[in-house]
Amino acid sequence: MKLYAIKTNDQYIRINTLENKYEIVGMDKASVYPPEKLPQLKEHLENARNLGLENIRIVEMVITEKDYI
Repeated sequence: MKLYAIKTNDQYIRINTLENKYEIVGMDKASVYPPEKLPQLKEHLENARNLGLENIRIVEMVITEKDYI
């Protein structure tokens, strides 16, 4: 499974669409999107850049799922 997020340096971005805010957070709080929502994520990337966030990029995360217990 592939998911996408916005990353800055070694942190991630949490997107608050209601308030048009972008918060720097750890991976456990990051906003992640499936491939079909990638166009929306690209818009968020540009919005975040326009608000002054620097060194940000979209990253692809490959998730492997298996039974653990």
